[in-house]
Amino acid sequence: MPLLAGADDETPRDALKALSGKWIVESSETLGKKITKDELPWEWTFTADGKAVLTDRKMGKESQYTYTIDNSKSPQTIDIIYQGPEPTLKNAKQLGIYKLENNKLTILLGKPGGTEKDRPKELAAPMESDFLMRLERAKDD
Repeated sequence: MPLLAGADDETPRDALKALSGKWIVESSETLGKKITKDELPWEWTFTADGKAVLTDRKMGKESQYTYTIDNSKSPQTIDIIYQGPEPTLKNAKQLGIYKLENNKLTILLGKPGGTEKDRPKELAAPMESDFLMRLERAKDD
């Protein structure tokens, strides 16, 4: 079961708190193509209450998301759900896995709208429609 902020268990709260803050996408990969941070100038901000904002630093645009994690699974899972501003995409979900070590976060998301069987199984080179992001905690965070 996904863990949300406010859960009774202290471990989930600690995991959400550890993920909270600003993260800069340092590199990403999809469809066998590596994408540099200059090509994809994204910043993710996660909060301990299960909200996230994706900012395109070059275009100055933001998208709102909610997310849940389950740190009891191996690998740890993350589900990211789009909230806006584009109404036709509202509640579109991507299932993924993540790993947080020191100030580095790796997220591998399955295809948009995928089911549990489409969730990536290991943090490796992405499959056909997977999207891999390597992020570093923002220096000012």
